Amino acid sequence: MTSVLILANGDGPSADLARSLAKTHERILVTDGAAGKLDVLGITAHSVCGDFDSITPEMRVRWEHLEWIHTPDQNYGDLEKTLQIALGSGARRITVIGASGGRPDHMLANYSLLLRYGGQVDLTIADENGIIRAVTAPASISLQTKVGDTISIIAAQRSSCWASGLKWELPSSLEPGTRAVSNVAVEEHVEITMTTGSAFICHLTGMG
Repeated sequence: MTSVLILANGDGPSADLARSLAKTHERILVTDGAAGKLDVLGITAHSVCGDFDSITPEMRVRWEHLEWIHTPDQNYGDLEKTLQIALGSGARRITVIGASGGRPDHMLANYSLLLRYGGQVDLTIADENGIIRAVTAPASISLQTKVGDTISIIAAQRSSCWASGLKWELPSSLEPGTRAVSNVAVEEHVEITMTTGSAFICHLTGMG
């Protein structure tokens, strides 16, 4: 397996985005809290993962044909446990949808998973606005862009990085905050290299 789409139990996504991404991933995993969204989104999952505290008997019957992976460990949230399952299956590319909104602590924890697991796999969180990933030095990423796309680099700690293909030059030292938010792609290829520290890279495209 090389590509996995994970549906988490946050806000959204739209049916159009979910269906579009489902076509480009080989396997679809859904956290148990999000299983009720499958019919609304019009996608079919392969596996339901979690502690099943959100699953009703009716839902179990409705999706009895799916693989049910019980992960009762309460030290981790269902999304992280589902990520671990995808990694254990050999996934090389993982896209998460439905990771935003709801409780702010849950949303922040979901986005922090990009920092924890981004060095092990091509991991992104996608929504209608675009995609977010994290880069930890030393590492580089290449973005396929359209001229005018918004590229925001948000440091998770004091960092240094350089980029090509952006309108404005990055500061030599990047602190957590808003300094490198809302840069603009001026080429169809943007290269970002982290030399120290780590940062979230937001590529806003209006995917939905």
